[in-house]
Amino acid sequence: MKQIISIYKEFFTAYGLQGWWPLSGLNKSVGKNDRDWQNYIKVIKGHASDFKKNWPRHLGIAPKNSKEKFEIITGAILTQNTSWNNVERALYNLNKHKINTLSEIKNLDKETLALLIKSAGYHNQKAERLKLIAAYFSERDLDKIFNKPFYELRKELLSLKGIGPETADSILLYAGELSIFVIDSYTKRIFSRILGKKTEKLKDYDDWQKIFMDAFFEEENKVNIFKEYHGLIVRHGKEFCRTNPLCKDCFLKFYCFCGRIEADLRE
Repeated sequence: MKQIISIYKEFFTAYGLQGWWPLSGLNKSVGKNDRDWQNYIKVIKGHASDFKKNWPRHLGIAPKNSKEKFEIITGAILTQNTSWNNVERALYNLNKHKINTLSEIKNLDKETLALLIKSAGYHNQKAERLKLIAAYFSERDLDKIFNKPFYELRKELLSLKGIGPETADSILLYAGELSIFVIDSYTKRIFSRILGKKTEKLKDYDDWQKIFMDAFFEEENKVNIFKEYHGLIVRHGKEFCRTNPLCKDCFLKFYCFCGRIEADLRE
């Protein structure tokens, strides 16, 4: 569907690189317009050295080792039913207390883990899920597991308690660098408004995913595009395409049924 590719280009022109998935411990300089630094000083009011070491940053750097892969997996679970701002604080707490590897989470008691991730909400439930997924990956080589047949690995992830398609695909795309498109509530909201009646036949997660996978079928650089597109969709969902949309100033308003209706009402 050409419209899906066109929207990606519009998003990228408007917002630029989003740098998903955020990782901590990246010793990169801090710019004055660094949005991660701004979030950090609002919450922590600490120093640049602490920020670089412990706060997740949107730098668009692929995970290099098992620790960084597991941080992505942890974040994918923590972000369920909450905003990333809440997850940042939880990941910071884990890093600050040096509870940031698979074995450390596996061996930590659930009550202490729940307290450390409290800012992410549903902390008791998420602590249980983190313990389960830590146990799962502890029996496997995290640096090699993503070489398994794709759908076999995806099926295994989906069999774990509390891991649905969105979480599984976030893990596969961002931690595993595998070409699968992540569908979330922002994607459905934005593209229901843009594609209109075309989305009525999309009954479930797999149907939604297929239209994005098909749109980029011939693209060679799918992994990086899928990472950026997902981040751009989240950004637009927060900026304009909210539950109560801000259509008047949205640069996509003439692509979008919702925006065109709003414009017609003003005329």
